[in-house]
Amino acid sequence: MWWSMPIFKKTVEAMRNVVENAVRFTAQGAITITIKKEGDFGITEVADTGPGIDASVLSKLFSKELVLSGRPAGKGEGTGLGLYIAKSFMQLQQSDISFRSKPGTGSTFVFKLPLFQGSFNE
Repeated sequence: MWWSMPIFKKTVEAMRNVVENAVRFTAQGAITITIKKEGDFGITEVADTGPGIDASVLSKLFSKELVLSGRPAGKGEGTGLGLYIAKSFMQLQQSDISFRSKPGTGSTFVFKLPLFQGSFNE
């Protein structure tokens, strides 16, 4: 996989968005970030113990038309476009973002990226 610094920065931005959502919607409990290797891919999972996502919106979660109306645990309002933008960034680099969620127990977002071979100076 060919990478550049702008692609790397967009990946970090997508992951940061998911972590910020986890912080915003987790009033108590934990947020866990796990990084592992599976074959030629790096996997990063961001899991939280927030309210979870209702099944009625799961199929539209990465849509720019969907703005979730959950109550954040902290201050700050977003535009509701963060997950749509994160998915777009990942697709641009032949990577993926997926999730699993259960109302009342939290959500887990999974980033799957081809492992980088080489250096950013190439």
